[in-house]
Amino acid sequence: MAKTVDYYLSLVSPWTYLGSKRLKQIVDAKGATLRVKPVSLAMIFPESGGLPLPKRAPQRQAYRLVELERWSKFLNEPIAIHPAYFPADERLAAYCVIATADASEGGEASEACYQLSHAILRAVCATKRSARRRWRSACSDRPLMSWRERSSGVRTAWISWSARSDTQDALRGGASGAKKCGPENTSPDPARLPRSRRAMSFDPQSLTANWSYPTQIRFGVGRIAELPRALASLGVKRPLLVTDPGLADLPMVRDALALCEDDGCSAVLFAHIKPNPTGTNLEDGLAVYRENGCDGVIAFGGGSGIDAAKAIAFMSGQTRSVWEFEDRGSNWKAADPEGIAPIVAVPTTAGTGSEVGRASVLVDESDHTKKIIFHPKMLPSIVISDPALTLGLPPKLTAATGMDALAHCLEGYCSPFFHPLSEGIAVEGTRLVKEFLPRATADGQDLEARAHMLIAASMGATAFQKGLGAVHALSHPVGALYDTHHGLTNAVFMPYVLAFNRKAIDPNLERLGAFIGLDQPTFGGFMDWMLSLREQLGIPHRLGDIGVDDARLDEIAAMAVVDPSAGGNPIPLDEQNCREMLEASLEGRVGF
Repeated sequence: MAKTVDYYLSLVSPWTYLGSKRLKQIVDAKGATLRVKPVSLAMIFPESGGLPLPKRAPQRQAYRLVELERWSKFLNEPIAIHPAYFPADERLAAYCVIATADASEGGEASEACYQLSHAILRAVCATKRSARRRWRSACSDRPLMSWRERSSGVRTAWISWSARSDTQDALRGGASGAKKCGPENTSPDPARLPRSRRAMSFDPQSLTANWSYPTQIRFGVGRIAELPRALASLGVKRPLLVTDPGLADLPMVRDALALCEDDGCSAVLFAHIKPNPTGTNLEDGLAVYRENGCDGVIAFGGGSGIDAAKAIAFMSGQTRSVWEFEDRGSNWKAADPEGIAPIVAVPTTAGTGSEVGRASVLVDESDHTKKIIFHPKMLPSIVISDPALTLGLPPKLTAATGMDALAHCLEGYCSPFFHPLSEGIAVEGTRLVKEFLPRATADGQDLEARAHMLIAASMGATAFQKGLGAVHALSHPVGALYDTHHGLTNAVFMPYVLAFNRKAIDPNLERLGAFIGLDQPTFGGFMDWMLSLREQLGIPHRLGDIGVDDARLDEIAAMAVVDPSAGGNPIPLDEQNCREMLEASLEGRVGF
């Protein structure tokens, strides 16, 4: 049986910040309808007998009448303003702009209430800095959102900006069951919690920001709606949306294409990409790009889709073979920078961090090697990091991609090159993985964990500007020869490479272990934590568990030594020590 869900918006005045057209777009997207209705606070909150008259009521009265008149015209719905706008008993009886929608029985009605109201709140907070401050202020004991079930079966909601910060934990509960947000389920005041817990507690909806390092990043839930605007700012009118086959038929891709279409920017879809993108995938994508007269690229998905997309954008105006731009010496200088199409990256997994990288990894099928194609302009001009796009990622893929982010942070941190900026980013990225990867893997709908892991992935890819090492040097040839998942392969190799590098990185891991809060901040303590994390996430312990045998060890070792990542290993690599690490990983023997 369907129920009517009413969203009372009059006290929020969100249209003051968004404008009536933008607010209506948000409401329409949730399948609701805007209308004007007489309402009193006593009706919404009968338990409290209504709410006290706001300060400066006479001044606000005239302003709200103007607002309602404007809405009446916008909705083409006549209203009659009665004289008792602020009655003497201080219970606000007035016409209220509301949104009405149908929702099914039970918790889904509360969830619908939560989703719409917070879509509006997020939009306002992204628009107006003062609104963000007001939202987060602790100036009132009123809950951010309350609702109750009336005898008629109508569920009502009232949204207030005067929200205490102690409602943030309730908001997190609302994402998985909005009943936790009700007035009878108020969260404890964070001011009474230990300082360490207060510092690390975030409402995922408040994690929204615009960053300019290492490129323009628009981070936050719902930011995918800004895709058409991002393309327009780069002058892109006919983009090629590149993604992998697993995403091509999902709603998130269809919605992205629809966003472009609605804005008059018709996008073309290309999804013929292998998990380890190949030169053939690149050529196929270039053919589609040129046949459709595209002028930019949307890199949408995980590492495979984004790497392939960046390579297509890079090669769209080049005349040489892509392999001439392998990341060796100054090969990149031979490229024509004017022939590189603009890129907007939209990551949907938290692992490779390719959205903030200046290179793509492609398999050269002629010799079955992974090659890194590099150019500074391969860095996407704009990144839209929307944590909501990563919700529901399967646990195994969440774990594998998250361990890839850890590998980037860890190898960047341990690299012997001098780059304090990257080293600091790597340390915090490691802490985020430690805290949030187990949560994201255990609960695919944990929005806070997903948000922090998306940040950690971008941090890892930024950190390895300092260098990578043997984990990647071994993983690249294994992936090329056996077509294994890159993040999972990194995760398998990680403890064996750390054990091999111990003499060079012992002090590094002591400092890192202390920062991320290990009980034993030593090399052994760090290794124990990593092995425990792998076991908790279901990462295989031996190389054979992911389909790799001992038939090509010499070939893998020879390829690893010349891999571009090898130069960043703390201990110089040669074919002998690479083979030793391969043998240890096949046997499951940690220690040298």
